[in-house]
This record gives sequence, C-alpha cells and structure tokens, in this order.
Amino acid sequence: MPRRDLMTVLSLKGGTATGRLAGLLPRTVVEEPPLFLFVTALALAYAVYAVIQHDNFRTGLDLGIFDQALWHYSRFEAPASTLLGLSNLLGDHFHPILVVLAPLYWVWSDARVLLIAQAVLVAASVVPVFLFARARVGRVGAYLLALSYGTFWGLQAGISYDFHEVAFAPLLIALAILFIDRRRWGPYFVIIALLLCVKEDQALLVCFFGVYLATMREYRRGAITFAAGIVWYLVVTNVVFPALSPTGAYTHWAYPQFGKDLPHALLGVLDHPLRVFEVLFDSSQKVKTLFYLLVAFLGLALRSRLAILLGPLIAARFLSSSSQFWQPYFHYSMTIAPVLAMGAATGLAGLAASLPARWRPAVLRGGALATLTAGIIVTAAVPQTPLKQVVKSHAHTFDDPPYAPALRAALARVPPHASVMAVDPLVPHLTRRKLVTEIEQGKRVADYLVTNVVDPVGSPGPWALAGGFPDSYAKLQGEVLNRLGYYEPIFLEDGWFVGRRRGAHGAPRPAGLAPASALDVRALVAADISWERARASALSDVLRCTQLGRRHDGATHDCWGAAGTDLRRRRPVVAALLASVAPRVGAGCGILARAALVGTATFGQGVE
Repeated sequence: MPRRDLMTVLSLKGGTATGRLAGLLPRTVVEEPPLFLFVTALALAYAVYAVIQHDNFRTGLDLGIFDQALWHYSRFEAPASTLLGLSNLLGDHFHPILVVLAPLYWVWSDARVLLIAQAVLVAASVVPVFLFARARVGRVGAYLLALSYGTFWGLQAGISYDFHEVAFAPLLIALAILFIDRRRWGPYFVIIALLLCVKEDQALLVCFFGVYLATMREYRRGAITFAAGIVWYLVVTNVVFPALSPTGAYTHWAYPQFGKDLPHALLGVLDHPLRVFEVLFDSSQKVKTLFYLLVAFLGLALRSRLAILLGPLIAARFLSSSSQFWQPYFHYSMTIAPVLAMGAATGLAGLAASLPARWRPAVLRGGALATLTAGIIVTAAVPQTPLKQVVKSHAHTFDDPPYAPALRAALARVPPHASVMAVDPLVPHLTRRKLVTEIEQGKRVADYLVTNVVDPVGSPGPWALAGGFPDSYAKLQGEVLNRLGYYEPIFLEDGWFVGRRRGAHGAPRPAGLAPASALDVRALVAADISWERARASALSDVLRCTQLGRRHDGATHDCWGAAGTDLRRRRPVVAALLASVAPRVGAGCGILARAALVGTATFGQGVE
C-alpha cells in the first residue's frame, strides 16, 4: 500500500491521545477485513485452549494469584494474596495496569475472565505488527509476517501457562514501535506510561526505547523516555517496594553475579564487560532457547535498528541466575515477540532494498513466507506448545483427566467464603475468597483442606524445589499427613479428600467414610508393622547386594537370591488381608484399601 494511504489509516487528527489510539483498530478493520478475521480467530482459539486447560485442572498457582488480586480490585480492596502471604500484591511485582481488568469481574467473577482477556490482548497485538510490516514488505508479506507472529511459539507458551501481567506487553510494545514510526508522539507517550505500569522490569525496556529514539535523532523525546524509565525504576524499587513488601525490599533481583542491585550491576559490567558474554552463553539451554527465538524469524531482526530493543529483553532473561528464565516454556518470551516480528519486517525490507528493483517484490514475499515456514519448524521443535499438542494429540488435548468428575464434586463441598488449603491445580478454582493457601509448612489451619491422598496430581506447589519428583511429592504428602488430624473428612472419592476443620460448622461426616471395624483395624495395624519391618529389611538387602556387585564380589549372586525373602513371604499375606477388608469398608476407605493393595503388589514385584 502506498505510504500516503497508510498514513490516512493511521491519521489521528483531533481528539485526545487515547481517543486517537482507540480509533486505530476500527479504521484498520475497515481497510483490512481479513486481518480482523484472523485476529478474531486467533483470540478465540487462544481463549478456548486456555479455558479448557483451566476447566481440566491444568492451571495452577500463578492464575490463582492474579485471580485473587483481581477479585479484591473488583471489590475496591487492596490486591491481597494469601497464596504469597502478602497484604498487597504490588509489593511483590508492581503491575498497577491490572486494575483495568477489574470491571470485568463485575460481569463475571471467574479466573477464566483473565484467560480470555489475555487471549484478546495477545491477538490484538497482531494489528500494530501488521500495520508496521505493511509499510515495509507490502500487504501480502505483512499478512505472512502477521501469521508468523500470531502463531509464534513464545506467545503460545505464554497463553498455555496461566495468566500473567505481561499479557499487556506485546500490544503496548508493538504500539510504541508503530507510533514512533509514524511520529505520533501523544499516543506514544500514553503507551510508554502504560508499559511502565505492566511490571517494574519494563522500565529498562523503556530506557532502551529512549536509546532507539536517539538513533533516529529524536534526542529530546529520547531523553524524556530514558529518564522516565530510570526514574520509574528507582521510585518503584526504592520507595514502593520498601513500603508494600513485608521484607521492606525488592525480592526478585536475580543477577547477584553482577551486583546486589541494578546500580551495582551496571558498575560491575563496566568493570568487566566480557563477563556479560560469559554469562550469556554459559549454558546449553540458554543457547538453545536463544536459537529458538532468533531462528523463528530467521534472525532478520538483527539487521534492524530495532535490535536495540532486543538487548534489554535478552539480557534480563539470560543473564539471570534463575534457570527457569532460560527455558522455552512459561511466559518469558511474550515481551520479545513483537520486537522480533517488527524487526524482521525492517530487516527483510533492508535486505530487499540492497537488491535490484526487479527482484524486490519476490524477495519480500519469499522472505516473509520463509519466516512463516521457519516459525512452523521451530514450533515443532519447541516442547509442549499448544499447537504442537493439538496436532499430535488431536481431540485428546482437550479431554477431561480421569479424576475430573470426583474433583469437581470435591470442590462443590467447599463453601464459597470458607478459608481453604489446597494443592496447586485446585488453587485458581478457589481464589475468590479472603483466604486460600497451598499446603505448606507454617501456614495456619484453614477451614477446609482439599487434596489427593492417593495419587500425585499436578505440581507439588511450594515443595517443587524440594528435590526430584518423588521427593517433592513425598514431602507434600508428609505435610498433608501432619495436618489430617485437624480435619474431619466430609468427602473422599477417587483419592480426592475434603476435610473440614474440627469444630467448624458444616455437614456431618458421610456414612461412606465411617471407620473400619476394630477387628479389621487391629489386623491391618499388625500387618502394617510386619510389612514395614520386611520392607526395611528388603531395602537393606538391596543396598548390601549392590555394594557387593560394585566390588565384583563372588557372593553377589547368592545375595540377590536371598534378598527380600521376608518381604516376598509377607506380601501375599498382606495382599490377602487388604483384599478381604476392602469390601467391608465404605467407599472412601475402600479407595485407600485398593490403593494400598496396588502399592503393596507393585513394591513387592519390584523387589522380586
């Protein structure tokens, strides 16, 4: 499209900056109906995927944190988070922009509102990316780049991982770049102000927007932007966090190898500049994720002036001491996505401009198509993206987990306003209340406890860093065991347990959870004692035989032959007892008896 026509679309004559900004989308819809259809389809697809994931109990703590905060905002209260133990969530990360979503809770107070809003925000960011690209690579090339951007694996990863405040960032960053390109300074500064409200770490990106402007000879506006980023970061980290954080300080500094805070880190980098590159590439996982990011757009952004904006985004992520940031999962690739896509448009246009005029249209379209192809290939390589899951698993991606009916019945037993302690996948289904926590040491006894007492389901929550999979779940179940004495069971089905704090008001204990007979209990206790002794002896035998084998001792074969003799002898006795007791107890205790029977058989067979 000729530049004059494009400028007509983006004309913002009259009205306030926000009014001008609001007029951008309707004008684009009139000119580009296919773009509107694509954005609508993308928003719908992302929303449906995220909502089904939530309904199938595949969301967790992060969604619960923001859901509880928005619930408080909608009631004109401070955004408390009992999940993090904070009276004001702004003391953890500074994201006041979330308040704009609070009115949605007046219509529908549900965590799914956030998932839908996130899908719409991400899909809407396609519009400024398309408009920016259209002026450089033409209409066809812009559609190809928009498709590549909208299905970018980094956006998919963010959509599939709960909700986060950075859902606002792709749209705001793309709009800031677009308005700089069109010299629309009123809307640009509105966008920069909103971007600062997304999260405290966006202040560094805002500073680099100032550097970007300076390279365009917009020195005054660049200086204003740079100063705004610096001042905002210093105020938030030195005034807001000390006032709102229970620790009195910013708790998310993740670059101790450079210094104790940002000023000291900058001084450290000036003293040892090569240290940045050493840390940037000191892990194969960092290199792999960087490769995924850059190759998805053929590295074309590196040919663009917009590469300036890549600097802080890459540094903030890959210089971090937290390995979680280095992974291709979670929401950490959302902010860089529009810079990569719009930089690719500029880089491709620059490449075409260096070639003879007759080749340029083919290069622009071919390059855009190659970018889309590269994006598809990278998406196939990155683990666990939604598109990859749907293609590989088809309809099974959206299937209910087998335990879902029992879990829904369990949640229905928890009164709407009661305090509750629950495992990670249940948290975002219980957060519209004053007090909800994960099962964790040191937490007070809530009115209700909801957990699975048979199988590990979802993340072990605060125990996730306690070791490997078995260790973390063992510690979680140990904490559950410590707390069971405080609760009267009111529900148990398929392993899902709901306990009401003893003395709390509510329904009496269901008959299905009545204890077993005294005779059965005595027999089970005796069997348990003998089984534990035999199990300990078998484990000791395994350790002894393993040590003999490592020394190539001739007695190794005989050792293994005799190992676990007592356990093998007792296993059928215990199994028979459990099998005989199971039919005589209620549904809930029957579940536990059957689980014990399976566990006994599995462990015994493993030893044999």
